[in-house]
Amino acid sequence: GLFLVSLWGLLVSVPAQASPLTLVLGLQREGQSSSRARSVVVQHLLRMGEPVLSPSLSSVELLCTERACLQRLGKAYSAQRVLGGEIFPNDRSFLVRLWRYDLANEQPLLVEERCTECTEELLLESVSRAAGRLVDAVAASAPLSAPASTPTVAPGPVATTGPALATAPPPPAAPATSLDL
Repeated sequence: GLFLVSLWGLLVSVPAQASPLTLVLGLQREGQSSSRARSVVVQHLLRMGEPVLSPSLSSVELLCTERACLQRLGKAYSAQRVLGGEIFPNDRSFLVRLWRYDLANEQPLLVEERCTECTEELLLESVSRAAGRLVDAVAASAPLSAPASTPTVAPGPVATTGPALATAPPPPAAPATSLDL
């Protein structure tokens, strides 16, 4: 109730040339959407000045990864971008994979963060860091709105910034998801 009202106030006050509206879906963890991880992403994007929307959605909508579903949800909420992700556990280590799908050009952008020997709090920090990297990567790939000094992101894996945590084993083979973006 009140959160959505204050969020709407934020969205209405955003200037026209601001970043496109992003609809935040769920972050899947062991087949379920993690409301805490979703909340961390929303908070981080708002702190970065990104206009976001995180309405109540059904569990099927929260875990949507198919192009038709992403397009339908984006249009239903007047969003230009849709963001979601997955958290892959492996003992006490995690792989966080966030993606942002641009409805206009139908292009996905992926970032990954690893958290080794991870507590729940450290995992949420990794989710937050991945959200920030995703926004930075989107800004870098949009040369019209990015300053000239911003490096462009080459197609393919997004380069990691900061210390690499290469000690985590690869995530377990996840069931094939339908992220046919």
